[in-house]
Amino acid sequence: MAKKEAQALAKSLYLHSNKTQDEIAAIVGVTNKTMTKWVQPWKNIKQARNLLPDQQVAKIYTQLEALDTLIEAQDNIPTSKQADIKKKLTAAIKDIQNVSLKEYVLCYEELLNHIKPIDLDLAKRLVDQINDFLLMKAEQMES
Repeated sequence: MAKKEAQALAKSLYLHSNKTQDEIAAIVGVTNKTMTKWVQPWKNIKQARNLLPDQQVAKIYTQLEALDTLIEAQDNIPTSKQADIKKKLTAAIKDIQNVSLKEYVLCYEELLNHIKPIDLDLAKRLVDQINDFLLMKAEQMES
């Protein structure tokens, strides 16, 4: 396997699987030292993926389920501390899911500015799709 192909496969496995660096190194046929070098710039991406709203919300739902199990063991009567925690977790879900339209606009502007020097035609084709998406999001936020 060519070095670029090996690195691309390693990156994909690192970002999208639960395999260890050692396992990935063995799969793509590189040393652990090489794998460690490759992984350095990918770490922030992997950490950011773990902070995506859907993943954060899923973790909070897991915490809520565990809390509900505790409350059920107490004849479905939460302590004041448990009720407070449940209220805060529920509010956190709403906060996480509340992405502003401004954040979408900034993200897409940055994406288009990145694409323009590489492929101007692609950037031009994406503008209409992005505008339609932003209009849809604006309508969803109003309802």
